Amino acid sequence: MAYAVNKSIGKKVEFKGLKGQYLLYFAIGIFGMFIVFLILRFTRLHDVVALIITAIVGVVFVKKVFKMNKKYGTHGVMKMITRNATPRFIISRKPIYKIIKTKR
Repeated sequence: MAYAVNKSIGKKVEFKGLKGQYLLYFAIGIFGMFIVFLILRFTRLHDVVALIITAIVGVVFVKKVFKMNKKYGTHGVMKMITRNATPRFIISRKPIYKIIKTKR
């Protein structure tokens, strides 16, 4: 009896071209669009108007996620966030002799 070997061990998660964290962003966006549609329906907005608004938000969101996926890659957004969060220079307002001076 022969068993099939799973060839995808160690590979990154990918679905329809979306890689890594963008799958999570996509899933959260789809859920968010569903919530937006429900809110529009509960406000007694006409069905067609609610669908059009949800479709426009959905198309813009999907294009944005795929654009970020293409531009930044698998871990690019996390790298961009950390790059923007770290200071470029460490500025000390103390005179140098007070920094070097040891406490007694």
